Amino acid sequence: MPLSLPIASLLVGVLLWAFLRLVRSVVKKSPLDNIPGPASKSFLKGNFEELANPDTAFAFHRKISDHYGGIIKVHGPFQQKILYVFDPKALHHIAIKDQHIFEESDAFIAGNKLIFGDGLLGTIGEHHRKQRRMLNPVFSNAHMRDMVPIFYDVTYKLRDAISQLASQGPCEVDLLSWMSRTALELIGQAGLGYSFDPLLIGAPEHPYVESTKMLIRWLLDILPWKDAHELRDIIDVIYDTSITIYDSKKEAFAAGDGKVTDQVGGGKDILSILSKSYSGHLVRVSRPPESSPDLPKLGSSPFTVRANMEATAEDKCPESEVIAQMS
Repeated sequence: MPLSLPIASLLVGVLLWAFLRLVRSVVKKSPLDNIPGPASKSFLKGNFEELANPDTAFAFHRKISDHYGGIIKVHGPFQQKILYVFDPKALHHIAIKDQHIFEESDAFIAGNKLIFGDGLLGTIGEHHRKQRRMLNPVFSNAHMRDMVPIFYDVTYKLRDAISQLASQGPCEVDLLSWMSRTALELIGQAGLGYSFDPLLIGAPEHPYVESTKMLIRWLLDILPWKDAHELRDIIDVIYDTSITIYDSKKEAFAAGDGKVTDQVGGGKDILSILSKSYSGHLVRVSRPPESSPDLPKLGSSPFTVRANMEATAEDKCPESEVIAQMS
């Protein structure tokens, strides 16, 4: 069966791009050329298979760190030269002291933005720093103290569930599953003011939990076309859940402080604080216009935002970014 013109053109484009990458890797000089490192075993995969193989990767990481030291050159797909840093002082500068200088690659940011939206993982530079400044008050000592009762409530539910299992006689308890459920519930209540799991024996798993597991599986086992459709459906569930939580929070703000404190988290969750950064007005959206990038597609759900006149226009973020923090 002959290939259609668009598919044939795409294949030619991919082959041409791969050929140019090969020529570039041979001809063009790189600042990393003088840095020692292991040889690439594959033009397509580089050293990635050795770096990420779950059976042999740890031994490979130890081998190259012992042999080459803390700064190593490795090869990525299509012979892309990558700097592998294992030195503690260098990592301190990269991850903590001078992180604004060492920004993630364009491909990494584009992938995060595609999956998670314009949140902390999908922005760089001043835009990223603006979001971090907005989140700083949430992690203050005073606010963390307000979260302690939420942590106790969730852990008491975990205690009661495990006690109920133990009261039935000798049994095996899957602590990994219970700890995972507890961690998500802590994040949900303290971070989003939303309950994902009642932490009861036999309680059904929230679709968001299954979708995050599927997302990780997809990232590990990606295949062309079919898996791209599966990823689309996974992200839809995550995004729809975020919209549902965000809509309920804004409607609570519209109903007044009493309604907010009645919600899970008592109005002390991170999302409540983020929502207060918007100037107040009532809005009803049936479908956001295509020319408005700052509004997520909310279907026909009405939504409102609470006034906070102390926030200046330059300190406010688009709603899409607030929702991206939840995804």
